[in-house]
Amino acid sequence: MKNEFKFHKRLISIIIALAVIAGLQTVIYASEAGIEILGVSAAGNGSNLDVTVRFNADSADKQVILIALPGDPGVISEDSLQNNVVWLKQFLPAKADPSDNFFTQSFSIDKPAVSPMNYTIYMSAKGASAKTYASVLFEEFVITYYDKDGTTLLGTERLSKNADLDADGTMKRKIAYAPGYEFGGWVDISTGDNVSVAATSASVKATERRSTFRVTYLDTDGKTKLFEEKLVDGTLLDKDKTAQNNVSCSPNYVFDGWVDESGVSVTHSRNRNMTVTATQAKASSGGSTGSGGGGGGGGVGMSAYRIIFKLNGGTGREQISVNRNGKITKPADPTKAGYIFGGWYADEDLTEEYDFDKPVTKSATVYAKWVEAEEGFSGEIPFTDVKADDYFFESVKKVYGMKLMNGVTEKTFEPNKTVSRGMFVTVLHRIENQPKAAGKTAFTDLDSGSYYADAVAWAVEKDIIKGISETVFAPEEQITREQMAAILYRYAEFKGKDISHNINLGFGDYTQISEYASDAVAWAVKNGIMKGNPNRNFAPQNGATRAEMATVIIRFLESEK
Repeated sequence: MKNEFKFHKRLISIIIALAVIAGLQTVIYASEAGIEILGVSAAGNGSNLDVTVRFNADSADKQVILIALPGDPGVISEDSLQNNVVWLKQFLPAKADPSDNFFTQSFSIDKPAVSPMNYTIYMSAKGASAKTYASVLFEEFVITYYDKDGTTLLGTERLSKNADLDADGTMKRKIAYAPGYEFGGWVDISTGDNVSVAATSASVKATERRSTFRVTYLDTDGKTKLFEEKLVDGTLLDKDKTAQNNVSCSPNYVFDGWVDESGVSVTHSRNRNMTVTATQAKASSGGSTGSGGGGGGGGVGMSAYRIIFKLNGGTGREQISVNRNGKITKPADPTKAGYIFGGWYADEDLTEEYDFDKPVTKSATVYAKWVEAEEGFSGEIPFTDVKADDYFFESVKKVYGMKLMNGVTEKTFEPNKTVSRGMFVTVLHRIENQPKAAGKTAFTDLDSGSYYADAVAWAVEKDIIKGISETVFAPEEQITREQMAAILYRYAEFKGKDISHNINLGFGDYTQISEYASDAVAWAVKNGIMKGNPNRNFAPQNGATRAEMATVIIRFLESEK
């Protein structure tokens, strides 16, 4: 390179002189140089930058000199040329393809560390007193990819301008998707804007969206395709009745809903691709001839109503017909991977439990509620001392599935065993994902290695618990029912819940409730979190049992929904 550069030093001096005269503000096609640049392209290739110049020359027998250096065209000194030339060569014009009507010269240089970068290409026929030049802009950006949390690094890549982000899907395959969700795009962490191509160097994080599944609708013959759409799991089928309006029913028959591949009645999409077939039923004389399915409110004849169970992603019975003023038999609990069934509700916001003892006077939709379970929970509990007809059965299943409470042994829960003060605070700490306290407590009876030490320190810091004295917490003492109410009351205040109440306690033993706990007990009773016993007593000084704690914790959590 040094020898070539010395050989062409005189040519460089001529170029500099011409650059000063011309100002080098635009691309110049100098025909007197015997060279005309038609175009220049640059593309990244690993650590190299591949440059291709297309040009015309008045003779294929004349040597051509090409000099490339970084920077915009402008006034260039001899020193800057000597320090910045990245490629210099003397060559005879050649065509990449004999049929081309132009010449091509390609070369590679080290990829620039800074982007974007302008390169200026100077060309001249050997011996000519003039030259022509063109500039090419190379832009490449560094994209840093993070998972949905914005902190877990997935990887980085360098992309040329307007190249698709993660074109081969390498980063998408590393994303930790929530169950039932799929990739939803990239978001610039600094601006919050959605991005799909490289426009500048940026840090981006993944987003996710509910997975969609294909639903294919077939006519009553089970063969003729009516319609196809993609739906999120748990979405009402054929909401706009696009398929239903094209169903072919036999004379005196009407559309009666959809069945899946197994012949099971369905009203909502599931977390898989599915094919559903239209069914028909004989029209009732004088009854409704409209739709019996689709919207969750269509009548089945004049004296029957359809109740749709919206499973919200679960698997179970989806609808039932019931006569006017009849009562619905509560169906078996549905199931959903990774969740615990939380009951049936009359409203989509899951605030009002459905009353199965209430006579049915109209068609309706009943909604399933789900509580997220910890990973690995099968939906079954291993405890031989907790039976399905126990009042605390569902609560125990939920606290176990959420890993808030464990068994006393692998096979026993011991529901009637009393709970210690340290254990109750530990469960609240687990609900909060076990945060660390900033400092230590003043209690002298806490073993730093005990299972409840961190929980007590956190609860003291948040003013959720108090000791029986300034230095004693008594973590191993059993917690009384009124103490449980008081701690939960302060925890609710910490969570920002409404802790007001306007009820008078009607318990026969209300005078035994300590003054410090009276508001807490009234709040807990008002919100259905705690109740009295069949003798209409609250038993405030009794020790709380493990069954009671599980029930109270679940009632509290479900009152937040």
